[in-house]
Amino acid sequence: MVSTPAQITAWVRALLQPDLLTDAARAELISVVSMKTGDAIGSTSADDPHGFGLGVSGFTAPTLGDGWSYEGGTMGYRAVYVFVPADDIVAAVALNSQPNAADEQIGKLVAAVFEAARQ
Repeated sequence: MVSTPAQITAWVRALLQPDLLTDAARAELISVVSMKTGDAIGSTSADDPHGFGLGVSGFTAPTLGDGWSYEGGTMGYRAVYVFVPADDIVAAVALNSQPNAADEQIGKLVAAVFEAARQ
């Protein structure tokens, strides 16, 4: 998928709201597997904060609460989004970089963008 951050936020908002998919398709989309145990979980929690589904990643974070995110990329380009339904905010960042793990900062950047939108 090639798109801008504005297009990503519009898609994520539509995808995770009840209007686009059938209830069954949406339930399948947000059914996540614990990244800690590999077992299916109903939702993430403070004890099991990361779950992965069909192209979505659920999380529970102390500063953000419960939400959805995903990072994807190709050939030196990356994009990540964070959606927290309780705040009704979707933040997306796209970069033309592919750093090594020690220099990775995209997660911190999208979290900062999200917090700025929350203000």
